[in-house]
Amino acid sequence: MQRLRGTRALRISTCLAIGGAPDPQRAARARGWLVSAAALLLFCSGCSLFDALFREEQTTPAYDVRGKTILVVPFRDATLWHGESELGHEMSRNLLYWLQQCENVESLFNTEIDTELANTLDDPDWCGYGRRTEAELVVTGKVDSFSCSDPKTIGMMRGNLNVTFEVWDVAANALGYKQSISVIYPPDLESGSIEIALDQNEQDFRRQVFAEAAERIKAILCGEVLDTAARRSGR
Repeated sequence: MQRLRGTRALRISTCLAIGGAPDPQRAARARGWLVSAAALLLFCSGCSLFDALFREEQTTPAYDVRGKTILVVPFRDATLWHGESELGHEMSRNLLYWLQQCENVESLFNTEIDTELANTLDDPDWCGYGRRTEAELVVTGKVDSFSCSDPKTIGMMRGNLNVTFEVWDVAANALGYKQSISVIYPPDLESGSIEIALDQNEQDFRRQVFAEAAERIKAILCGEVLDTAARRSGR
């Protein structure tokens, strides 16, 4: 709906016959203009109210990475190092995609660094990797735990993923942000999501669980678009 801005008040003057009583027809037309003008102003006020009620809002990121160049490095897991863990690669692949959906973010992946990490157990110089690739930030982390089964859902898959991610600030040569998140997927087995779990093989299902975690991290780093109407209705 197009909003009308800067609407000027309409000045309506009732024309009177010189030296006589008001012209009834002109007075009627003037009243009609006044009613139309009042309706237009009310309509425009309604537009503003409608926009205020239903426009989308952007949440404030916990650590703002918008407008940055970000190097995404493979995560590690509880037993395998960066570059060795398939779960770590799954996390970084999904995160690489979701960070690209952020405002003016360029996300990078470097296969040489991936190989270097797999061949060394030394503490990585994350900011050094960032300088090599001309990245402003480096994102990495650890898959703390992951499972596809739940004792309460026998015979069906339900993902439980715990991830810790880190954001390194290359210019400051320091860790800028760190947070752990937990994802359960599907979140509600009573809402019909149970069919999603039943119809997938384990690899496809795992990819969906990690995508859910990556989208959550994206919301933390870039903010999240909320529909105010849906938020008020509790959806």
